[in-house]
Amino acid sequence: MIKFSPTVRISLALVLMTISFVFSADMLGILPDGTEATLNARKKICESMAVQFSMAAQGNDIPFISKSLSKIVDRNDDILSAALRAANGEILAEAGDHTSHWTGAPEKTSTPTHIRVPILQGPERWGTVEVSFIPLHPNSFLGVEISSFFKLILFIAVVGFSAFLFFMKRTLRHLDPTSVIPGRVKFALDALAEGVVVIDEKDHIVLANSAFMEKIDKGETSLLGSTLSEVGWSIPEHEEAPKEFPWTMAIAKGERLTGVPLIMTMADGERRTFMVNGAPIQDAKGKCRGALATFDDVTQLEEKNVQLRKTLTMLKKSRDEVRRQNQELNILATQDPLTACLNRRSFFERLQRDYVEAKEDGNELSCIMCDIDHFKSINDTYGHSVGDEIIKIMAEILKAAALTDDYVCRYGGEEFCILLPSSDLDTAYAIAEQIRSNIEAKRYRNDNLTNDVRFTGSFGVTSNKYDAVTPEELIDQADKALYVSKETGRNRVTRWDPKTVLSTLQARKEQSEKEAATKTESENENVVAASEVTKLRKRVRDIQRSYKKRLQDFEREQLCDRVTGLPNRVGFIEEIQLEIARSHRQNDSFAVVLLDVDKLKWVNNTLGRETGDRLLREVGQRIYGVLRANDVVSRFEDHQAGAVISRVCGDEFGLLLTELTVVEDSVHAIKRIIETLSKPFHFNDNELYISVGIGLSVFPQDGLEPETLLSNADIALNTAKSYGPNTYQFFKGEMNETSIHRLQLENHLRHAIENEEFLLYYQPKVDIKTGTITGMEALIRWNYPETGIICPDEFIPVAENSGLITSIGEWVLRTACQQAKQWRDDGFDLSVSVNLSARQFQQNDLIESIIAILEETQLDPHLLELEVTETAIMSDTEAAVATMHMMHNLGIRISIDDFGTGYSSLNHLKRFPIDTVKIDRYFVKDVTTDESDAAIVTAILEMAHKMDLTVVAEGVETEEHLTFLKDLHCEEAQGYLFSRPVPPLEATGLLEAPENMRSPSVTNAKASTTST
Repeated sequence: MIKFSPTVRISLALVLMTISFVFSADMLGILPDGTEATLNARKKICESMAVQFSMAAQGNDIPFISKSLSKIVDRNDDILSAALRAANGEILAEAGDHTSHWTGAPEKTSTPTHIRVPILQGPERWGTVEVSFIPLHPNSFLGVEISSFFKLILFIAVVGFSAFLFFMKRTLRHLDPTSVIPGRVKFALDALAEGVVVIDEKDHIVLANSAFMEKIDKGETSLLGSTLSEVGWSIPEHEEAPKEFPWTMAIAKGERLTGVPLIMTMADGERRTFMVNGAPIQDAKGKCRGALATFDDVTQLEEKNVQLRKTLTMLKKSRDEVRRQNQELNILATQDPLTACLNRRSFFERLQRDYVEAKEDGNELSCIMCDIDHFKSINDTYGHSVGDEIIKIMAEILKAAALTDDYVCRYGGEEFCILLPSSDLDTAYAIAEQIRSNIEAKRYRNDNLTNDVRFTGSFGVTSNKYDAVTPEELIDQADKALYVSKETGRNRVTRWDPKTVLSTLQARKEQSEKEAATKTESENENVVAASEVTKLRKRVRDIQRSYKKRLQDFEREQLCDRVTGLPNRVGFIEEIQLEIARSHRQNDSFAVVLLDVDKLKWVNNTLGRETGDRLLREVGQRIYGVLRANDVVSRFEDHQAGAVISRVCGDEFGLLLTELTVVEDSVHAIKRIIETLSKPFHFNDNELYISVGIGLSVFPQDGLEPETLLSNADIALNTAKSYGPNTYQFFKGEMNETSIHRLQLENHLRHAIENEEFLLYYQPKVDIKTGTITGMEALIRWNYPETGIICPDEFIPVAENSGLITSIGEWVLRTACQQAKQWRDDGFDLSVSVNLSARQFQQNDLIESIIAILEETQLDPHLLELEVTETAIMSDTEAAVATMHMMHNLGIRISIDDFGTGYSSLNHLKRFPIDTVKIDRYFVKDVTTDESDAAIVTAILEMAHKMDLTVVAEGVETEEHLTFLKDLHCEEAQGYLFSRPVPPLEATGLLEAPENMRSPSVTNAKASTTST
């Protein structure tokens, strides 16, 4: 089918409309008709001839008539022939070939070409003048005569079409929508890689640049004047359909709409995804005259996003499956299969954790040991199946009485243990009494049994407010209290009290001895002979010795650590007390030392508690091996000489450095301890490095009582740990003030998140070559109620030590991702970097937490950059490599923060999938004045570039810094020369007007406040 251009179609339409007007005029008789005038003229000629010939007929003047006919035919071009025919039909005179021209004429009537005029002679007809005229339409085409009317129509069709076509082209040329856009603007728009379309207020396309036409594979002719909304757009399946297109929204509301995904299906079936922005076009009076729409082809990016979503979905499914399996494994690993209570191993893990937390928080923690009375008799009487049912009933009663945070453990056989983390001793005692009463009232009935089975339970209760310094000692105290309940009648509850329990045991022993003696005397008198009496007395003496040994062992156990065999905290305090008395006599000094071993919790969680116990024992042996006999005084009751140490709790050891003449004498011993503990430990083909922190207090200046000396040594230990690994500190008075301040900070930190006291500031990272902002680093601030804004240098160490850094770090990551998504929605395509603390980086569920936050905030992973320190990744390189590879596979960028301040190297870091290295501000600060710093920065840049790593220089504060880094081809910079860390609104202002970063007020700002 032939297709005509719009101008041709319009011209044809106008011609046909004009012709229809002419036909209508002709039908109405409005149009003048030349045929009628011609007929009238012919009639007059014929009538004139009739009059003349009638006069000639009177005289029968035939020659005159013949001559007149000849003259008429010769002079009139319209007359072909003429003749005078008599009444009888005879031709009397003629001119022209009348016979041939008259052929076919009607016999009686006249026609426009054959006219008859009668000639009368008197009243009678004498003859007839016959005149043959040429046809009224002498022109023909292909043998068809064409009238003047049709010639007019043909003229109008040909000339009108040509005129209309010319006129339409001129008109359309003047009305060409593209003419409203200057040629230089069209040229500029055609140079853009992004598709650009300009529409008028009625959604008609006025201009489309070359990129847009190429992207949708359509020509300019088909686009101009058409409606942009009807070009053929569709919505991605995973997106919500917009109520209006961006360009129509821009026209309707006069507002800009960005980031709307639309799909165009090509002729070959290919689907292309565009990210569309719409902005209104307004005139000088503010009236909307149309809109400008931009089309960014993100087909490949969308495909990657689809793949990423599929990958995330798969990861989520895998994560859910792993969680499910872990839950199943956790049930198998942590629960007793018969009662569904915790087994002994998992119970001790939770006990260790809660015990440490209770100690740190100063909270009370209680424990109940319970046992089914006469359980062996129940098994023997009713069978083991009934015994199992009794154990299940016992477990259900215990779990029903336990609170939400309590743990119930089947400790072994018919023995159970309940841990009550938030209950004091009185509460635990009341719960135990209630359980005892519930058990006493319980009955077990079985169809195979004749009578109901009744049973009772005995209980021992203790609390960490007594002298138990380890979880194991807490359990031991409850167990001994339970023993007293069983030995004193059963079906009762006994509180732990060293004096009461010991006296009860002693009384029980004496009663047993008395009963044995009475029995011996009775048997002596009534049954046995003298030889038998001797045997019985010997047996009594053996029993007495056994009870004495058990009592001595019990007393020793109260002073000994079960894991290492070293004296515990109680024994250590006794030794401090003895040393205080000796120092008073000798008038000298001694030092109380507390040594904290790091990574013990990590070893327990990853290599197992058995390996952790082995580590503690070897640490004790190494310390023992490097100390002189008089370095350490922590002896047993016989005060024998020897270098022994104490395990005061968890991962802490206690030492006494005695007979000091000057305080500095203790430093030599401390250095030897640090040196020996810095060497690797070997466990099951695993090489393990640890570090320690050491705090010292000195008698008598730092305290006169054991508890005071221990407390001050603990304060010095915490200060040493804040300075880094393998450091030691002597107690100073101001440390106590610092410790109190840190405690206050920690208390406030626990409520800072829920009170919304944290803020995130953002500092831009700038491309050194172009000056453009490439990313933002999220930096936390704390709006402390008492002092105002606090920088992280002050409160992050407190959060690290207290374990609060995990929840704070999660808040920072979620908030930064939300801000990054907001910037992306606003059209700013830049990444946001977040610092991970060492503790946060070592979380087991770190990757799961990151994935959950990315899903929650809908942020593309490539817009997130995580910064970790060298120390965090080098403490456990294998785990760090695995964690960082999982991050890298998600599309997250990884940066090494404060590079150069740790103990690694770029060569060492090549195992890690890192993208960026950040040079610490410490080296940049004096890079233009210190040759050493300049050499370090140069070396880092050269090595990083060889490894295809991007380098970011921190602390850039002067133009000289910037010039130095630019000469070394450093990619990015960050510092006060560009901007301080600012709140989100100000950061958005920098993105909208980046030239503000180099304003004099910022460039000349005082650079004394840290930008951490």
